[in-house]
Amino acid sequence: MRIRTRLQLSVVLSVVLATTVGLLFILSIHAMNEASRKAEIAAEVVKGVVELKILTDEYLLHPGDRSLIQWRSRYNSITKRLTGGYFRRPDDKIAVDQILKNLQRIKPVFGEITCGIRKEQRLDKQTSAISRARQDRLEAELMVKAQSAVSFVFPLQQEIQAELVTTQKRSTLLTVVLLLILTVVIVGISVWVNRSIARPIAKLEEDTQIIGSGNLEHKAGTTAKDEIGQLSRAFDEMTKELRETTVSKEYVENIIKSMIDTLVVVTPEGKIQTVNQATCDLLGYQPEELIGQSIEKIFEEEEQKLFHKTGLNELIKKNFIKGIERRYLTKDGKNIPVLFSGSVMRDSDGRIQGITCLASDISELKRAEETLRESETFLDATGQIAKVGGWQIDGETKKVFWTKEIYNITEVPNHYDPSSLEKDAIVFFNAEDQIRLEKAIQRAFEQNEPYDMEFQITTAKGNKKWVQAICNPITVDGKTVKLTGTFQDITERKQAEEQIKASLKEKEVLLREIHHRVKNNMQVIISLLKLQSSKVKDKQYADMLKASQDRIKAMSLIHEKFYQSKDFANIDFREYVKNLVNSLIASHGVDTNKIRFNVDVKDVVFDLENAIPYGLIIHELVSNSLKHAFPDDREGEIKITLYPANEEELELTFSDDGIGMPEDLDFDNMETLGLELTKDIIEHQLGGKIELDRTKGTTFHVLFKVQKYKVRI
Repeated sequence: MRIRTRLQLSVVLSVVLATTVGLLFILSIHAMNEASRKAEIAAEVVKGVVELKILTDEYLLHPGDRSLIQWRSRYNSITKRLTGGYFRRPDDKIAVDQILKNLQRIKPVFGEITCGIRKEQRLDKQTSAISRARQDRLEAELMVKAQSAVSFVFPLQQEIQAELVTTQKRSTLLTVVLLLILTVVIVGISVWVNRSIARPIAKLEEDTQIIGSGNLEHKAGTTAKDEIGQLSRAFDEMTKELRETTVSKEYVENIIKSMIDTLVVVTPEGKIQTVNQATCDLLGYQPEELIGQSIEKIFEEEEQKLFHKTGLNELIKKNFIKGIERRYLTKDGKNIPVLFSGSVMRDSDGRIQGITCLASDISELKRAEETLRESETFLDATGQIAKVGGWQIDGETKKVFWTKEIYNITEVPNHYDPSSLEKDAIVFFNAEDQIRLEKAIQRAFEQNEPYDMEFQITTAKGNKKWVQAICNPITVDGKTVKLTGTFQDITERKQAEEQIKASLKEKEVLLREIHHRVKNNMQVIISLLKLQSSKVKDKQYADMLKASQDRIKAMSLIHEKFYQSKDFANIDFREYVKNLVNSLIASHGVDTNKIRFNVDVKDVVFDLENAIPYGLIIHELVSNSLKHAFPDDREGEIKITLYPANEEELELTFSDDGIGMPEDLDFDNMETLGLELTKDIIEHQLGGKIELDRTKGTTFHVLFKVQKYKVRI
């Protein structure tokens, strides 16, 4: 609600209340006047009735015209008062009617008396005596009626007097109540006006004083929709604009207190005027120990010339100095390196108010620079020893930075500038390698893709060198901002690699030749045994020679696999087992339609140390089954499985569904060479164990460790 509306409403309420109170007060006064008037009339009636009685008595004692006129006048006056409408209450009307009746009864009696008295004066004595007796009777009756009228008048007066007192009390009470109501309403209106107008105005005044003191963060705004609310919100808008265009005193003080760098404000004469807490913490002083002192107090002796008279004049002339290294002097005499800046502070008229001095403690920076110099020296030394240089390419400027060793690798002078990537940094590469390198750098910037590449370069002195360039992109917020990497001279390594390759080539040819010759020698032995067996007539000895041929052939097959393989260290054992089984099938003339082979060998590779014993084990087990498990052209199946049991052991399962081994055959004391050889290889050479299962045909479970190569001297 607007203030004007509130004031208008207050005035209207006050006028209405005052009018109401005035009307009620007037009505109260009128009622009191009516009651007083009525009491006066009642008193007049009482007085008139009493006087009428007195006049009656006087007339009876001294009849005369004067008394008669007075009586009649008093009677008419009383009758007029009683019939004048002054008595409206029912009780008053009853009393008035009784009085009027008595008066009306008195009047005829008094008239007869007056007539009798007049006749008596004209008659003789005898007649007069008769008339006198009647006259006495009338007088007696008149006196009774007059007394009766008086007796009715006094109660009426008392009732009217009581009514007057009641009216006075009611008027007094009404007046008091009206005054109280008027007081309460006036007080309420005053409080309402005070709360809605005076108090907000006082609050707004207080807010404006706070804002005027420099606290622009203070808000005076209220939710009121009146002129005061509009004014307070206008103040808030004004302070908001001031906050955007200026800063409060408290804000400035908080900035100065929270500054990490030292702040010293100096007068044009060089006296310290203001210092912040950072200055006191750095130098070990209290503010009062510095304020008013010369600025030279906080500078090392050699640095004090900056604020000598000539130094001050030069600073004022330049208006500012920026980023110069100086040394502060602490209270306990220590020197602290700082990065110093000074600026002349002027008022709106250009007059100098002071000099603002800012300084940052660069002790850590100095130590870091020293550490960096030591690190650079160390890196240059180690890089020179390892022939590894470092480089960096800026993503925005594409400028190139080299460490000292790259200058040594490329054999360029130290003043050479490799800043241009296209013209200076890659001129040592041939045309094809330049294209490769530029594409790799482009992918590194665009796709954050590192690279590791080898090139042959031509140095500034025309020498050919092999180098390895490694790149690692550096990203910020997902964007590659620079590339860093190494540049290493690998010429000696490349030469060594070529020598190693040549040496390996020679050894490869030699090993291949050795395996081939061993295999050929074994073939010669097989041929000799075959020739010898053809000369032997005894079948037992012929079978023994044939078994020896098969064993040598199993070993020969391993050497054949080695010299045919590209890897001379290992052979694919699965392929070897298949070839071995096929060789034995051919050797024993097995019908593969009757005897089936199921070979399941996992991806297992063996070196020569393991391949020969494992091959002999499988050879003996297969040969044994082909000889004894399927007599009389019996059909069946032979299964061979080989797979790693764990990281160190292999498990071989060999089974056939033939007739099985006899129950009375002692497996631990075998007399046949094949199984005895198998058991000996497994348990003694390979450190494994073999178990025989006779439940379904014959099954051998073999568990053995992979043998590690032993160096021979």
